[in-house]
Amino acid sequence: MPDLNQLFARHQIALINAQEADAGGDRATYLDLATYYAGRIDGIRKGSNLPTYQWI
Repeated sequence: MPDLNQLFARHQIALINAQEADAGGDRATYLDLATYYAGRIDGIRKGSNLPTYQWI
């Protein structure tokens, strides 16, 4: 299982890639990936009784 720092890094990279992608499929794919990582982070935090993260 990746640690939270790895997941946060991957989430940020996905957001950066989405920002730099041309409009269309690539941008949507990177945003979906960022959403996936956010869900994984939330799941680990809830399972560890940590406060939820406030996604912007």
